[in-house]
Amino acid sequence: MVDTIHDFGRLLDDIANILRNEGFPSWNRIEEFSYFLFLKLFDEKEMENEKIAQFEGKDYVPIIPEKFRFHNWAEAPEKWAKSQGYDNVRDFLKDLFHTLAKLDKEGNQERRIIAKIFKGHEPRIRRGKKH
Repeated sequence: MVDTIHDFGRLLDDIANILRNEGFPSWNRIEEFSYFLFLKLFDEKEMENEKIAQFEGKDYVPIIPEKFRFHNWAEAPEKWAKSQGYDNVRDFLKDLFHTLAKLDKEGNQERRIIAKIFKGHEPRIRRGKKH
């Protein structure tokens, strides 16, 4: 999990490097990067909602399914993808984007917004981080 602003900066830099290594022109990197930044920020919001619910003695069900929550996979996406049964990080990201594009079926306003953001977008990453 990303615990400090330094860790967050390193993680964002890693994502930017992956996109750069993929050979994306700068305008495509920005678009692709924005999806990951959204996932990170939304996951932080979800974690805060979980803490509030816990404090109030209530249950909280995150909007994004657990296996797709940013804090679970972002530090080691290839390893996470394989642990979830995917052949590679590309397949995992493709499933993540497709799953989020279908969240609007629940009727919740946040779900509809997320679905609208991800609907029709395919992640352009062809492979994971080079080691």
